[in-house]
Order: sequence, then structure tokens, then C-alpha cells
Amino acid sequence: MSAYVFDRFTQEALDAQYNNQLACPGFRETLAQGTALSAAAAGLPGARDIAWGPHPLERLDIYGPPRGTGSRDVGDAGGPGANSEAGNAADPASWPEFPARLPALLPVLLFVHGGAWLTQDKEDSAFGAQAFADHGCMWVGLGFPDAADVAFADMVAS
Repeated sequence: MSAYVFDRFTQEALDAQYNNQLACPGFRETLAQGTALSAAAAGLPGARDIAWGPHPLERLDIYGPPRGTGSRDVGDAGGPGANSEAGNAADPASWPEFPARLPALLPVLLFVHGGAWLTQDKEDSAFGAQAFADHGCMWVGLGFPDAADVAFADMVAS
């Protein structure tokens, strides 16, 4: 008999509870579908690999709706950078990947992918970007280091 490591669970029992792949028979097919949808979203306007921290994996991807979705434009709103041509990374209105007049005042969904700090990344987690963009929303996929890259305390800190 194996020893209990937590409450009335052996290590094997805990591992089985934690492994969602075992609980979802269609896991691989679902993951493949998400990867295909994420690849298709790459054609959306936006900006990719924007650094939000010092680690090389602390990056985010922004997916926006196509122009003509009915949202006000930055130029119409009169906000800062409305007609910026500088291409300054700190000024989203100047990002060259976006249309010349960036939609303003849009809802934003920040997606933090799953994977238990062991698998997945932001590139394969843009599967919802097209659906949100079709409804005039921004999708931001957050990338971060996983257990193979940094210590647990560093994962929590980021």
C-alpha cells in the first residue's frame, strides 16, 4: 500500500486528479482545434510579442477587430496619439500593425492560458480572438514563463 501524501490521497491518486488530460478523452482533438483557430487569428490586426516584463516569455499578443466594426476611432475620440506617425512602442495608437486609425473604447479580454505552468503558450491560445474581434472586442493573449524556465516563486511574482 502506498503512503498518503495529502489527506487520504497517495501520490498516484493526486497525480490522477490533477491530470486533466485523463479526464477529457477528446483532449488532443480539442487542443488541435484550438491551435488551428489560433493560427487563423494571426491574420487579425494587432501587435505581437509586446514585452510586459524582463523575461523573454513575458510577452503579450494583441488582436483587434477589423476596421469598420462600428467602433469610434482614436482620431474621432481626440485621444492622445490620435494621429501619431512615430511608431512608438509605448503609444498603442502608433503601432504600425494596426489600421491607420485605431479603434478606441473597445472591450478588452485578457486571456491567461492554462497548462499548469507546464504546457501551452500564448501563440496557441488565441483560439477565441476571431470570435471576439467579430464582435468588436480586443483579445490580449498573455505569455509568461513556465516551470521549465523559472522557479515557482518567479512564476508567482510575474
